[in-house]
Amino acid sequence: MKKHGVDRVYNADQTAVFFEYLPKQTISGRGAQTVRVPCAGKEKERVTVMLLGDSYGNRYTPFVIAKAEPSGKEDVTAENKALRHGFGTGVWKEVSALQSRLDVVMYGNTKGWWSGELSLTFLRHHFANRPDKDKPLLLLWDDLSAHWTAEVKACADELKVVLVPVPPACTHVRQPADISWNMPLKARLRARWLENLQYQLRQPRAAGVKFKLIAPKRIDVTEWVAAACVGGAESGAGLQTSTAVANELLALGQLDRVLGEVQEPSPPMGAPYTPWVITPRLTADTEMLPVFLPNATGPITDGWAGKTARLLSLFVLHPTPDWV
Repeated sequence: MKKHGVDRVYNADQTAVFFEYLPKQTISGRGAQTVRVPCAGKEKERVTVMLLGDSYGNRYTPFVIAKAEPSGKEDVTAENKALRHGFGTGVWKEVSALQSRLDVVMYGNTKGWWSGELSLTFLRHHFANRPDKDKPLLLLWDDLSAHWTAEVKACADELKVVLVPVPPACTHVRQPADISWNMPLKARLRARWLENLQYQLRQPRAAGVKFKLIAPKRIDVTEWVAAACVGGAESGAGLQTSTAVANELLALGQLDRVLGEVQEPSPPMGAPYTPWVITPRLTADTEMLPVFLPNATGPITDGWAGKTARLLSLFVLHPTPDWV
C-alpha cells in the first residue's frame, strides 16, 4: 500500500450459485460407480455472482451473471448486448425490474460465467465515477484470465486502479472474499433453498400423488443473492430450518434414519491451513451409500462443522496433514 500510495484496498471475487442445493433422493446402492441424485432438473443451472468490498468494511453492489441464449440474428444479438446487458427484449423486462427493485447488476451471456468484457464493465461501474478519481486505489482479485487481459489492465491504469493478483492456490489464506464472504453467502442461500423446499412440502397434495420438487426460478435466486449479500438470518436459524425439512422428508420415506456427528480435530499451534477431504461412508447395517444433505451452518467441506450434529452421517471428514 505504501509503495502505491493507497489507503484503501478493494477485494473482488466471483462464485457460482446453483439453483438447487439438496437432493430429493438420498440413497444409492452399494458398489455403484456413479451416485445419481435426481432433482428438479436444474442441478447444473447456475448464476455467477461477483462480490466487492473494501478495507473499511463497505460492501458494494454485486454483479449477477446468468445464462442468456443469443439471438439467431447478429444485429439483434449486438443490440441486446449494447442496450439490454445481453438479454432479449422479453427477459430484459424481468431483469430490469429486478435491477430497479434490488441492489444488483445483471448481465447475460451464453455460459453465465465471467469474461474479460465483464471485467471492464465491472471496473467502470464501481470506479469510474468515484469522487476521488485522482487518488489511486488497490484492487485484489484472483488470477482468472478474464481479470488480466490487456484491455482490463489498460482500463485499470486509466482509472488509477492498481490490480494485485492473489497467488494461485493461496486464495484460502490471501483472499478475504473466499475466507469470510463466500461461506456465509452460501449458508444464507442454502437456508433460503431449505425454506423454499419446506414451503413446497407443506402444500396439499391429493392422495397417492408423489411429491415433485420444483426448482427455484431465476427471479428467486436473484432475490436470494441480493438478500444474502445484505445480511443473513440469525445464528442457528439455518440448522432449525434444515432439521424441520429433514423431518418432513423423513416422513415421506426419502431419508436414511442414521443420525451422526462430525468432529473436527484441532491442528497444533502454528500448523499451516490444510483443506479438508471428504470420502463416502457406507452404513454397515444397510450397506447403502447416503448422499449428503447439508444444512445452513455451512457445507461439510468448509471446516465449520465443529461438533454440530449432522443429518444422515453422510461423509467421513479427514484432514490431509500428518498431525491427525
